[in-house]
Amino acid sequence: MKRITSVLLCGLVLAWAGAAVAAEAKVEDETLPRPLKGQTPDYYTALARVHAAFGHFKTAETLQLKAFDIETDRAKKEKLSFELVDRIYMRARWWDKAAAELRRTIRLVDKDDVAQLRKYHMDRALALGEGGKADEQIRELAVIVKLSRDDDQREWSLRRLHSALGRFGKLQAKVNEYEAMVRKDPKDTATLRLLAEIYDGSGLLKLPGKAIRKYQQILKADPADVDAGERLTRLYVDTGQPDKALAMYERLMALNPKRFDMYLADAVSQMPGEKNEKKVLAWAKKILEKYPDKSTVPLRIANLHSSRRRHAAAAEYYRKAVDLIGTHPSKLSIYFRLIESQIAAEKYADAEQTCGEAAKLQITSSSLRKRVANLLKKARDLQGKPAGE
Repeated sequence: MKRITSVLLCGLVLAWAGAAVAAEAKVEDETLPRPLKGQTPDYYTALARVHAAFGHFKTAETLQLKAFDIETDRAKKEKLSFELVDRIYMRARWWDKAAAELRRTIRLVDKDDVAQLRKYHMDRALALGEGGKADEQIRELAVIVKLSRDDDQREWSLRRLHSALGRFGKLQAKVNEYEAMVRKDPKDTATLRLLAEIYDGSGLLKLPGKAIRKYQQILKADPADVDAGERLTRLYVDTGQPDKALAMYERLMALNPKRFDMYLADAVSQMPGEKNEKKVLAWAKKILEKYPDKSTVPLRIANLHSSRRRHAAAAEYYRKAVDLIGTHPSKLSIYFRLIESQIAAEKYADAEQTCGEAAKLQITSSSLRKRVANLLKKARDLQGKPAGE
C-alpha cells in the first residue's frame, strides 16, 4: 500500500510540475494545488523541491513552511528546517532569512550532537557573512571554536575567526586580549601560539619579529615543543638569521631524531649564497663530529663541494659517506659520485681502486655493471695504462 501511495504521489508531483511550468514562469501562491485534507509533510516538501528547482522560491518557501508546520517529529522538523535554508533561502540569496531559520534549526538538534551543531553554526556564519552582519558572524565563529572537537578543528576555526576579525577591522582588539592573557600567564603556550599565528603564520598582520618572540616564549615554557621550534627555524631563515636558524636545526635534531635527515636537508638547501654556504659547511662539519655515524651528513657536505666543483673535497666526503652507508641500496649511486669526483680531481689511481670496490657489490642491472666498467676504463686510460694491465 505504501509503495502504491508513493508512486501516486510522485506521479501527481511530476504532472503538477509540468502543468505549472507550462502555464507560466512564476507560480503565485493562490495557484497552489488544493490537496485533500490530511496530506503528509512529504507531499508539500516534494512540491517545494519542484518549485525551488525552477527558481520559484517564494512558493517553495510557503510549501516548505507548511510541511514544517504539520510535521510532529522533532528530528524530521530539523531536516525540514535545514532544507528550507539549503534549498531555498541560500539559493535565493535570502541571507537574513537563512540566518534566522538556522537559529530554529539549531534549537531542534540534540545538544549532544556536537558535530551537527557545529555544521549548522558554520552555515549560519556563512549566511551572516554574506548578509554583511559582521558582529553576528564573529559571534557565530566564536561558537564554532568552542564546538571544535580536536586541535585541528580548533586551529581551523580560529583561523576563520581571526580572518573575519581582520576583514572587519576588529582583529587588534582580539590581539590585545590575547596579549593580556600571556602577560598574566607567560606559560600559556596555547595563547602564545595563537598570537604567533596571527603575527606571521596566517599572514594577517605580517609581523615576523613579534611571531619570533612568541615562539621563543613557547620554547622557554616548553623546551621540547618541536612544532614551535620548526616554526621558529623557518622564521629565522625568512628573516635572514642563518646562525640562529642553524642552531635551531641542531636543537631540533636532538628533539626529534626521526626527522634528522629532513632537518639536515632543509638546513643545507634553505640558505643559498656564498656567505651562507660557508656557514652551512662549518655547521655540517660540526654536526658530523657530533653524529659520526650518520652517512647523510658527509653526503650533504660532499654534494655542496661538488656543486661548486671542489672535486677533491667532494671525493673526501663521498668516501666518508660510502664507508658509513653499509649495505644500503643507494650505496652504488654514492660510489658513482665518488668515482666521478676522483676522476675530476685527477685522482685516477684512487678512482680505479674505487671502481674495483663498486664492482664487488651485487649489481643486478647490466646497465649499471656496464657503467662501472666504463668508469674503470676511463680511470685506467687517464693513467695511460694498457687495456689488459
